[in-house]
Amino acid sequence: MTYDSAEEGARSASVTVPGLAGCITCVTDQGVGVSMQDVFSVLPNYEQAWPRTLVARQALVATAAGGDPVSVQEDVYEAHDQRIGSILHTYFPAPVDGSPAAAVFEYDDDATHPDGRVTVREPGDDPDLATPEALAATNHYVARGGDVVDEMDTLDRLSTLDAGLAAAAEAGGLDRDGAWALIDAVSYPYTSHSILYDDATQTLEVFLSTGMDLPAPDTTPHVVDLDTLFD
Repeated sequence: MTYDSAEEGARSASVTVPGLAGCITCVTDQGVGVSMQDVFSVLPNYEQAWPRTLVARQALVATAAGGDPVSVQEDVYEAHDQRIGSILHTYFPAPVDGSPAAAVFEYDDDATHPDGRVTVREPGDDPDLATPEALAATNHYVARGGDVVDEMDTLDRLSTLDAGLAAAAEAGGLDRDGAWALIDAVSYPYTSHSILYDDATQTLEVFLSTGMDLPAPDTTPHVVDLDTLFD
């Protein structure tokens, strides 16, 4: 699904299912992307909540107006109660001066936390977890703290991604096949969709599972030319 935001002048493409608005995995025509993951150990807030897929889209679209894309998105997340904990992994192929190439927003609804509702993690914050140029994220809080349960091997999957990124950095980079190998290494039989995104060519590969016994990375990808899609 593609969106054209008249308010911010931003266009984005969303990997979604019919009838679901907002972002689970989205990328804008400026190459800024966001991917959402659950955090299993956070109790949901059923009293008041904004639909988090819409909040994620609002945060992503807000980057089109300029400024530091990290603080712009953080402000949006802080302003909206959400029902459940989320890890929001965002990336910027052409970061503005002083901002990182990627960031992870670790969200829960605890506004009394010293960081507010959102704790931001950036590349290099923890030298044991990522290379200075890359940032991995799974369904696991790293910077937020709290009673985080390693459910579904969330911490092991994070370690696998970090090790793969560190090895790629030493080897001089991560190509398409290496990126696929990483997402395949941390997939489950019920991984519903996976993506590979190449900003240089504006190519989005979308892997869609067709059943509970077939992980998304093991399927033939749908290859989308984003320049053509946005045109």
